[in-house]
Amino acid sequence: MQNPQPFPRIHVRSHRDQLTIEGSGLATTFLLSRNTGFLVTTDEKHQQFLFPITNCDCRDRCDLWPRCGAFEPEAAFPVLHADLISQKGLPGQVARCLLRDRRSGRRTLSDLRQVVTQPVKAFCQQRIAAGDPKHLKVQKAIFAASCGVPKIAHDERLYENRYLVSDILRFRAAAAVVAYATEIVWSRWRVDPARINDVDAFECFVLKELQNWQRLISPTWFSYGSLRRTVMNLPGGVPARLLPMLAQKYLKKPITDRVVLTTLLLATEYLDLLNGPAPTEELRSAAFARVENVELFMHATRQEIADAVVRVGEALQTNLSLRRTADIQQAVAFLLEYPYPHQGRLGGLARKSIKWHRNRGWEQITGGHDGDMDRNQMTQKPPIDLPDSKGIRLLESAGEIYDEGARMHHCVARFVDHAITGRHYIFHVDYACSRATVMVDPSGRIVEAQGPCNQENVASRYGRSVLQAWGKRLEHR
Repeated sequence: MQNPQPFPRIHVRSHRDQLTIEGSGLATTFLLSRNTGFLVTTDEKHQQFLFPITNCDCRDRCDLWPRCGAFEPEAAFPVLHADLISQKGLPGQVARCLLRDRRSGRRTLSDLRQVVTQPVKAFCQQRIAAGDPKHLKVQKAIFAASCGVPKIAHDERLYENRYLVSDILRFRAAAAVVAYATEIVWSRWRVDPARINDVDAFECFVLKELQNWQRLISPTWFSYGSLRRTVMNLPGGVPARLLPMLAQKYLKKPITDRVVLTTLLLATEYLDLLNGPAPTEELRSAAFARVENVELFMHATRQEIADAVVRVGEALQTNLSLRRTADIQQAVAFLLEYPYPHQGRLGGLARKSIKWHRNRGWEQITGGHDGDMDRNQMTQKPPIDLPDSKGIRLLESAGEIYDEGARMHHCVARFVDHAITGRHYIFHVDYACSRATVMVDPSGRIVEAQGPCNQENVASRYGRSVLQAWGKRLEHR
């Protein structure tokens, strides 16, 4: 057995804004300090290896460049970026650049990362201390608003606009808009297709639009009073990713309550996903009705939203809380699935939506199976022992499956013949005051795990987890 080769010794040289790392058998790598962040690059011969790290082959101009983030890599090589406040990934990037052999094992990469961590960390701290504190403050504000620092924050021209910098530091909404500016402008930019890949033109356009950043989240491309008062007093807890939805909804009044604004933005976001193409008259009618119903969320009070969420939670047999954005999203989705216009307040829409979901579930039950089938007919049992977890039981007859569909308001009864012939095993789950139905195929794969009205809840997640583990035994029987 051959002894492992000793790890190559590295040499580190620091000169002003550049850290050079080299070693025998390693590619010379440079860590460059800029006012707005750090760049990792390497010698000319080794650059081609680094392109896969961007998850996009950008040796030619890439039409996906706002997402892959490669800015003219043939002219320079700022492919590997790091902002001023998060340098945890820099040692790993430097280690990847140093390794010439792409087939090197994880152990080698891990060892090399440990070796370069200390000099890289010391260099970064030194350069940040010597730099302009304004850049660090702006990036911290953007990170606090969106949990990330976008590529545009590495552009020096962003910091030349003192009014924009002041707004970013004062208003969370401004920082969030900067974080998503590239995606907002990219989706709304109207330009000659021949210039769509003009990186410089697009960068300049984004920076120009950010001079009046409120325009980017206005449906009219002009700031207006209600929008200004809303974003200047943006309540904490509103997810930054939802702010671009303001570009699709004209605010008829300022909204400074977290629950009301979050609910409205979630409804606007879900409307796009729900409507989609409408090839038939029925679907077009439902799409127009839902657009009208979204207006109810703008005029609803916090108490009305709270009452509606409680009602939806009771219908879904789960606990929904206004403190959790995911719970508000689940309630909004439930309400907006109602395909008819509602004239009135949000409480009336909640009552109609609950009744509609119940009726739809019963129609699916009565219209989806053979009514003459014997309720006492037994279902096929699995070839292994049933799971012994508390609250999980197999539905052992056609009658139990029919009753399950009626109680849970979903279409599990459509699969009663599958359960009788052994093509699926259907379980009922009781967990944490919630109920769910889980369907498993003969190979142990989870086909569906849903609560009442086909909504996910804590019981469906618990049942999926337990039956996934049980299904592995079924797969390897």
